[in-house]
Amino acid sequence: MIEKFKNLLQNFDTHNSLRIAMADINFTFPEDCLYPCLSVKIEGFGLINPLEGRTVATLSEVHLALYQGARIVYHEAVVIESYNGAYFCRTHLLRLFNLRNEAKKNDQELLQLLYKTYTNSLYGKLAQGIRERRMFNTREGNTKKLPKSPITNSYYASMTTGLIRAALSSILVALDELIKEGHAYKIISATTDGLLYGIGEAKLSVADTLEMGKLSEKYSSIAEALGSGFKKFRAFHDIDPVLNERLLKFPSIRLLQISHEAWNDPEYIEVKHVANAVLNVKTRGQVGMYVDGDTSICTILAKAGHKVAGDKNEQAQWMMEHYDDEAIEGYEFQRLSSIQDIISDTNPIDDLVSVTEKRKISLDYDYKRYPINATDTAPHKDVNHFRKYRQSADYLRRLNQRASIDAVDYKFQLAKQNVRKTGSNSEFCIRHILRALLQGVKPFERPQLSYSRLATILREEKVTVSKIKHSKDSVFTPNMISDTSGNRAFIRKVLRKLGYKTQNNYQDFLELLLHKKISNPEDVRYLD
Repeated sequence: MIEKFKNLLQNFDTHNSLRIAMADINFTFPEDCLYPCLSVKIEGFGLINPLEGRTVATLSEVHLALYQGARIVYHEAVVIESYNGAYFCRTHLLRLFNLRNEAKKNDQELLQLLYKTYTNSLYGKLAQGIRERRMFNTREGNTKKLPKSPITNSYYASMTTGLIRAALSSILVALDELIKEGHAYKIISATTDGLLYGIGEAKLSVADTLEMGKLSEKYSSIAEALGSGFKKFRAFHDIDPVLNERLLKFPSIRLLQISHEAWNDPEYIEVKHVANAVLNVKTRGQVGMYVDGDTSICTILAKAGHKVAGDKNEQAQWMMEHYDDEAIEGYEFQRLSSIQDIISDTNPIDDLVSVTEKRKISLDYDYKRYPINATDTAPHKDVNHFRKYRQSADYLRRLNQRASIDAVDYKFQLAKQNVRKTGSNSEFCIRHILRALLQGVKPFERPQLSYSRLATILREEKVTVSKIKHSKDSVFTPNMISDTSGNRAFIRKVLRKLGYKTQNNYQDFLELLLHKKISNPEDVRYLD
């Protein structure tokens, strides 16, 4: 079967229907690949996309991985040869698709959400029981394993999600290619079947994305329209013709286009939201605002699982305020009593009523990719690399401390070396010295040297021009370097190389860089 799978790969870019084929593989992407397309499932954390690992991937995903330069080792493959290109439930899905589109055109929000839920539930039934999941049984008052449905089919379910993952990854790869060519794009977040990306306002404004004719019929301004929930956008290929043209070279995107054209729908990519200011918190946590002078309207809101009271703008304000909390705060929210609450033997609730619940706020980054500076991330090398980052973050949160990027990175560097607070870590030291130096944090002064000259001076410390550029934009946090004799000697050596003179053995620099002793234990617990 592996050879048949490879033969399908060779002709995949000519296919006009989706073949059912998947393979168990090991993969390794090039080190400079920013958006590897193959996903690995980690129990309790969902999917991550590392540079190397083992996974089961569909034909469309493996084809894209090879395009990205990945090395693939095959263990096993499955190809459904009797499949004749017919689509499961196509007529039924087409009817639901048309009904939902009609509801959208008529601004029937509740009805379109109903059709969306109905359509999505069909996939839910295809995948039901493939992975063990327990559900509460109201008849018996306990949880039971959810059985397979009459139409459970792991092949159909895998190909459905595999094509969408490949299509989403294709968009990321296309954007990355265009960025490297000098286009003004910025990838912000991507998950499941959607992504958030930016275009320089010199190239595209919020007004350019809207159907201004329909907007002017009811509203006097863009702010008024967006504040009232206006969501009539121009077609994607008109809004962003550069990206649209690049995408059509990717087979998974073309398959999506073919399927939509079969339903007389030219929009295989749909614009859902626009904003001109974005706060990206984590994978499913974003706040997007339309800002015009003193007016700010929330247009994008993903609350990272939090249940927040108030309207959309009030919820967005809550997210932005708590994003900057120094400590982990708690909050209360209202929910309806569940069936378990009502029939509980110990403390039953009499009816379907509002119940108050307490929860901790969780707005720390989720580290599904690791930060390389204040605004950019990179894929993890492998699953173990991800786990060490998450374990570092979870350790801090267990101490009721925010898992800030700098604090987690420090903990990760120590965990990677299997040390605690002892031992010299020159790579970590030089990173924080460079941040303070490039940002002119006193007593440092911004260098008058070129980046290449500075890299030459610090060549022994493995400093490159790229590391210097990243240091300029990264967040500097004082007192992050472990206070050891080795680290003190290293810092003094670097300062001498940089030409700094001293009368107090560089004590003022050490005060800035080294973490404080236990005089303030609350600030350094996470270093243990």
